[in-house]
Amino acid sequence: MYVSYIDTTTQQQKDWAKIIKKWQGTYGTIVTQPHRVVSREEVLALKDRSWMKALAAMWKAFDAPTKLLWKTYGAYSSTTGYGLFMQEYCYRRKFGLSLPPETHQLYQMYGMLISNPDGSGLVQAQRYDIAVEGEITVSVNFKKIEREVTAGEPFTIHAIAYYFEQGENKSDETTIQIAAGNLDWQNEEFTFGTSGRYYFELIVSFILDHYNADVVLDNFVVSDDIGTVVSEPWKVKAGKTWQYQIRTRKQGWEFSPAVGYPYIEIAYTGE
Repeated sequence: MYVSYIDTTTQQQKDWAKIIKKWQGTYGTIVTQPHRVVSREEVLALKDRSWMKALAAMWKAFDAPTKLLWKTYGAYSSTTGYGLFMQEYCYRRKFGLSLPPETHQLYQMYGMLISNPDGSGLVQAQRYDIAVEGEITVSVNFKKIEREVTAGEPFTIHAIAYYFEQGENKSDETTIQIAAGNLDWQNEEFTFGTSGRYYFELIVSFILDHYNADVVLDNFVVSDDIGTVVSEPWKVKAGKTWQYQIRTRKQGWEFSPAVGYPYIEIAYTGE
């Protein structure tokens, strides 16, 4: 059967369907059944079905340990192993990247990309949280590409927690300075604060001031004596943007400059 793919309107499709129904099977048929006209939506659906067959076959060929790795990595963003593999496969095939996708322990499919293109201004992403108790642990995975050596401080993570004592506002804080140069995916984890102390506000800042570099963050987790305060995998649904909590009443994200290219955006982490 020969299939032609052309752009059509909904009304044109209805009109052609009426013509086929009226004349089909009569002598001298002017529109033959084997020659089918379909819409662009149907073309995309046909392509999706062909991709799914190849995807399913590739997944089926994986051994049990490989499937378990996909399941383990997908759990962080509340995605099944097959679901994460499917998202990666479709993305990489769509953009002509190598297949099959590989499992990766330190990052998910998307992460937050922080860039300072000319290294001349201030670029910061800050996470605010409230009601944190006891020692605070901050963990984040990251990758850094240095575009130009800086005379000042390289990529820095700063955390400060405020508490109230004897009528005064006080704070515990720490600063982690990441080494200069290009750095492949790795984890940075640190703990600060005092066990049993109540903090009414916590701010974790990712700072790329006056530094021409790209930093991709993923699997950002803050925890205290009680449990998880925030867990951010930067999960993005197909065709949509990252839906984040804007800082309100000392809780949520705040960015400088605002979210958007070329400073702060949610980007694919695979390559």
